[in-house]
Amino acid sequence: MSERGPRRPSIAALNKSNAKNNIVRKKNILDAWARNGIPHVAAHNVEPGMAAFQLEYFPRTIRQFNFWDGSANSEQMRNELPTFTRNANDTLRGYPDLKNSVGEVIDAVKQRAIVQQSRCKETKISSLLSQKMMEKKLRLIAERELVNVRKQQKEERRSYNDETAGLNSQLAELRRQIEKLRTENKDANHQIAGLKVKLAKVAPLKKV
Repeated sequence: MSERGPRRPSIAALNKSNAKNNIVRKKNILDAWARNGIPHVAAHNVEPGMAAFQLEYFPRTIRQFNFWDGSANSEQMRNELPTFTRNANDTLRGYPDLKNSVGEVIDAVKQRAIVQQSRCKETKISSLLSQKMMEKKLRLIAERELVNVRKQQKEERRSYNDETAGLNSQLAELRRQIEKLRTENKDANHQIAGLKVKLAKVAPLKKV
């Protein structure tokens, strides 16, 4: 029985995986900004007439998220961010749980922007309210991520069980084949023994 090495993923599977990883990278950037603060545009990059506390660009809708490739951000920020590109709308729609997470992260980043801008404008009450809303969004994100992790673990466990069942079935079939060969070998030995007995009886007659 020949042994086969691990099957390599197809190009289509690799492209699908890379597309999903690209979306996850973008979501993780926004998640970090929601938690730790949106970076400010460096003073020398601020356009004339713009406030000195201008925030780095971030997508405010799912559509903007899909088109986001970093080109709207400052050069300094592009150098600091991991590489990411635009993604097709259909790609994100293909992962409903991930799309929901992206929507929640976008809402959280928008709340973070309000908090930061409110601080700059010294509107303390508004900032506190927005802070609470942002914290609620972050809790929802954490809960959703926990649900997704548990769902993924369940799917991986099911896949493992299916693979184990398949291997056990193959092992049982192999054992049946071995037992069959042993039986056939035993029968053959009996036939050979019978032939030897017959030959032993015929041999003296040839000498007469």
